[in-house]
Amino acid sequence: MQDTSYADKINKWQVNVDTIEPDLAQYPGSQDFHAELKSLVSELRVAHGSVEIQRGDLRTAVKSRRELATKSRRVSRRLAAIVRAHAGFDNPKLVTYGLSTEDQSRRGKRPAVVKAEESESAAS
Repeated sequence: MQDTSYADKINKWQVNVDTIEPDLAQYPGSQDFHAELKSLVSELRVAHGSVEIQRGDLRTAVKSRRELATKSRRVSRRLAAIVRAHAGFDNPKLVTYGLSTEDQSRRGKRPAVVKAEESESAAS
């Protein structure tokens, strides 16, 4: 089994620490490394937990940002529609507000069937 995540690596190292501990006396010079690995694994476990908490917070923040962007887009389109309706759809003043003189949201979208027919006729 490959250790592809930090959780897997931490568990593997924890198993090493736990299983070697009873037999440390048989391996001279291993006590220092064992103590260091035990300390590092406990620190790594805390650090990994912190990263997971931050990852969860990031997901929450991204979801919130996405919802706010969706609401902002809807309100912006409503405001633009009201301004266009009152000022006129061809009023050049719309450009000063950052609005196009016509609603471009649906312009240029054609059914795929029409596109396929045109590409076939152009190839012929």
